[in-house]
Amino acid sequence: MIRHVHYVWLSAMIFFAITGGSIISACAGEQQPSGGAPFWEEIDFNKEECKILKGLASEKEKLAEEKKVLEATREEVNAAKVRAEAKIEELEKIEADIQALLDKLERGKNKKVKRLAAIYNGMKPEQTAKIIANMDMPSTVEILSNMDEKTVGKVLSFVSPALAMKISRALASP
Repeated sequence: MIRHVHYVWLSAMIFFAITGGSIISACAGEQQPSGGAPFWEEIDFNKEECKILKGLASEKEKLAEEKKVLEATREEVNAAKVRAEAKIEELEKIEADIQALLDKLERGKNKKVKRLAAIYNGMKPEQTAKIIANMDMPSTVEILSNMDEKTVGKVLSFVSPALAMKISRALASP
């Protein structure tokens, strides 16, 4: 019995290799298109063996289909990866352009602030104090940070003590 099972499995494997898995036609008793009668046509498959062989053929077809699906999915993933890398590269370029514009804007702003600081340095401290008393705190701190320290001290002596304290705290904080 064991030899018979081995013979059936060996015959099935040879049959698969030669016919490319066309076991269903052999089980149905159809002739294979060839010149002479091949040896596998002489194999007498019983119903159980045909059922097993048909199951193997079916499984082989399923695996071939799954392989096709997997290949298609792999191609889609690779294409998506290429698109994502292109988008990342594009976004990095945009980020660099934005950073360059921000740097340019900051340099222009710093230039204007330094110019204002130079103007206020040239004014009398009483006049500068009147102007600063009406300015918002961030602008005041930015301008005073770019002025000469002695001039800033004189200007602060002409504003109210409460405002001088707020400005001093703002100038001291990082």
